[in-house]
Amino acid sequence: MSPGDEIVILAPYFVEYLFYADNFQAVPQVVPSTSDFLPDLGAIEQALTLKTKAVLINSPNNPTGRVYPAAAVNGPRRGT
Repeated sequence: MSPGDEIVILAPYFVEYLFYADNFQAVPQVVPSTSDFLPDLGAIEQALTLKTKAVLINSPNNPTGRVYPAAAVNGPRRGT
């Protein structure tokens, strides 16, 4: 990572994630989760830019404890 690179962080999130991003002078892009604390793939997609270098996915999520099913992080299957 280089200064100014972006990292997408799913909310709610472990407060230390912002400090981790700051350690690399990265810019956190905080994206809300769905109402049942699953990754909102549409919101994540909207947050992605050419500067995005990482998407932080933590399962089980801290602080919610939500375990993400494979479909929630793999996205829809496209063209097999």
